This record gives sequence, C-alpha cells and structure tokens, in this order.
Amino acid sequence: MDVEKDRDFVLIALKEDELDSVFTPWSINHLLSGAAAKAVGMSFTANFLLHGMYEIKDQMKIEEIYNSPINSLGDQFASSLGHYMASKGQTIWVYLWIVGFAAATATGNVYG
Repeated sequence: MDVEKDRDFVLIALKEDELDSVFTPWSINHLLSGAAAKAVGMSFTANFLLHGMYEIKDQMKIEEIYNSPINSLGDQFASSLGHYMASKGQTIWVYLWIVGFAAATATGNVYG
C-alpha cells in the first residue's frame, strides 16, 4: 500500500485501506490488554510504556501491514482506558483478552 502523507481519517473502520482510522476491531484487544495488565498488577506507567513500545514497533513495520500513526494513538488510548477501567485482581480481564486475541487472530485479520 502506498502511504500518503496527509490521508483522511475516520473515527472507526473495519480496516485501514482507503482511509486511516483511529479505532479498528483490534482496538478492543488493546483495551482488553490494558485491563488485563492492571488485573495482574502492572502499573499505569509500565503499561503505557510497554504498549507504547508495541505501537512504535508497528510503525516501523509498515511494509508488512499498514497501521496508521492515528491508529497507533487510538490503540494507545484504548490500552490506557482499559487500564483505567479494571481493578487489580480482576482476572476476568485476562481471560477476556485471551479470548479476544484468539478470536481476532482466528479471523485471519492481522491488523493488530
């Protein structure tokens, strides 16, 4: 995909093909990952930095799957919101994240 400098974007899309999107279906897994991190005791700062490194990795691999910078910001926000929503010890978030990740990868949609 040819990456344009100033692409238009939408708030929500099933995938980023013609328009960049702040949130995609994978954003749900980012929210659940933040909640799962809080559930197992990870601090907000640690989650923010670890998830931020994941998003930076995504930005460096644009030749494989296109992932817009605006989507990385949306996913970072989703992870932070998930962390805010959960409480330490609520292991249901860990199970929901595992199920959500398995379901998303089973669809063959690699837009993570």
